Amino acid sequence: MKDHAGEMYHEVYGPHEFVVLCPSNKDWQDYLIEVGSWMVSSYGATGIYLDQLGPAEPFPCYDPEHSHEGIGRFNQVYLRVLRELLARIRGINEDAFLMIENCGDIYGSYVWGSLTWNGEDYGEFYAEQAQSVFQGRLDRA
Repeated sequence: MKDHAGEMYHEVYGPHEFVVLCPSNKDWQDYLIEVGSWMVSSYGATGIYLDQLGPAEPFPCYDPEHSHEGIGRFNQVYLRVLRELLARIRGINEDAFLMIENCGDIYGSYVWGSLTWNGEDYGEFYAEQAQSVFQGRLDRA
């Protein structure tokens, strides 16, 4: 993803820095769907975990070379990915499921669960927030 100046977005998690890939780019969407489906069909995976999806900030993307119009539709596009990926993997294994990192209510109807673990070292406290919201209906390791 590129900002209005044409620079890549960077995110830092603990000691690591990453660039942010553009979910509105159809090539990236299709790649996620294909790899998740391949893991279930080729390796017999039952669940697919999509890291960073729940807490990801919905940045606008100004890369003119991407397949999206305007600045993209960050969160809404991930709904397409989850919907299509879940349908595909359940077509292979009816017990297949999706999980995401941290809380993302918009994605709740497509995921079996959310892994909330980061905590103080990463400046995130999703587990405590989720426990408060869902009051005893969550498992904590």
